[in-house]
Formats: sequence, C-alpha cells, structure tokens
Amino acid sequence: MSPKCGVETALFVLCFTRCAVMLSLSPPLSWRHFPMALRLGVAAVLAVPVMLSLNTAAPEVSGGLYALLLLREAAIGAALGLGLWLLVTAGLAAGSLAETGLGLPDDAEGPLATLLGLLIIVFFVQLNGLPWLAGAVRESYALAPLGTRLPELSRWSEAVYWPGRMLVTMLALAAPLVLATVLASWLVASIQRCLPGLRAEQLAPAARHLAVLLALVVVAPLLGAFVLGGMSEAATAATQVLLRMGR
Repeated sequence: MSPKCGVETALFVLCFTRCAVMLSLSPPLSWRHFPMALRLGVAAVLAVPVMLSLNTAAPEVSGGLYALLLLREAAIGAALGLGLWLLVTAGLAAGSLAETGLGLPDDAEGPLATLLGLLIIVFFVQLNGLPWLAGAVRESYALAPLGTRLPELSRWSEAVYWPGRMLVTMLALAAPLVLATVLASWLVASIQRCLPGLRAEQLAPAARHLAVLLALVVVAPLLGAFVLGGMSEAATAATQVLLRMGR
C-alpha cells in the first residue's frame, strides 16, 4: 500500500466514524428495525463526498493518538445525532405514558408509542431532515476540524443539560393525551354518580380510547412544529459542543 493510499484510508476512517455515529442516532436510521449493515452502508456513502470536500489530510500520528482521534470523531458524531435521537425517544416515552393512562400493558413500543415515533420520523423526513443531516456533518468540520486532542470537559460541560430540557419539552406531547383520558374517566364517573342504574363505568375504557383518538387528531398536525423546533435546538446545542471541541 502506497503512503498516499494509507493517508486517504486513514482520512476516510475518520470521516466514516463521525458519519456512522451520527446516522446511528439520527432518524430514520435510528429506528431499531433498520439493520446495522444498512446504517454503516449509508455512513460509508456519505463519508466519501465529505472526505473529498475536505482540504486537509489525516494527521500523521501514532496508533495510540489515532485511536484518540477516532474517539474524538465518535464524540462529535454523537453530539450531532443525540438531539435527534431524543426526538424519537421522547415521542416513544410520551406514547408509553399515554398508554399507561389507558390501562394498556407497559410496553416500551406499544401501538400508541410506535405511532408517535413513526409520526416524528415522517415529519423529520418531510421537513428535509436528510439533506439537513448531510449539511450538518459537512459544516461540523468547519466548527470542529480534524484534530489530535480532546477538549477539557470544563469547556463544554454546560452543554450536557440540553438533552434533559429537550426531553421534557417533547414529553409535553403526552400531556393532551393523558388529559384526555382523565377527562373521559371523570365524565364517565360523573354520569355514573348521576345515573347509577346506567352502569356507565362499563363504558369507561371505550370512552378513554375515544378521547385519546380525538386528542391525537388534534396533536398530530402540531408534531411538525415540535420536530422543527427539536431540529433547531439540536443544531444549536451541537454547535455549542462543536465550538468547544474545536478549540
């Protein structure tokens, strides 16, 4: 293998590491039904034009320092994809919380949780999320170019709080669904108290499911704004992290 080929291979591996970690966390490839081979294949396809667009070469370092450089690239990829992963995860958590209010079995990916997660992914794709990802990974090299050292934790430790804020914001999706179940139960209980012979409590499960269905009809169009806001927050937070890592 010629020295030039070895340098290009080292550069490709660095670009591939950043892209692979980012895509593994980003929708739609973060969905567990996508095989890992597909994620790695897409990352490899994305890494080639990214590598060719860089006006730099891989640093000539020893094996130990190159391993640290790979770790740095993986951390940058995680910073790019973590916020988007939280979008889908928060939607699944919101759906699971609403399913608990309906009395359904505790399942991390029940029907309602799966529906909310899929809606978030669909809105992400419809909002040009895939070109947005490609642009984000390219711009990340301007903020955090290839380097050989990891930043001090004190330089970007405050950025670790944004995932919690985003998760809390996205879990607000569950609020109208849970409120719908509470109101439906309260309505059935009130009817039962006023008309005890009607046996309205037998209608409680159907009333809760109908109320959640109506709430979903209202909430679903608003998911696009949630996803767009989540993308903006993810970009802002990733920019802060990358600026600190690029110092």
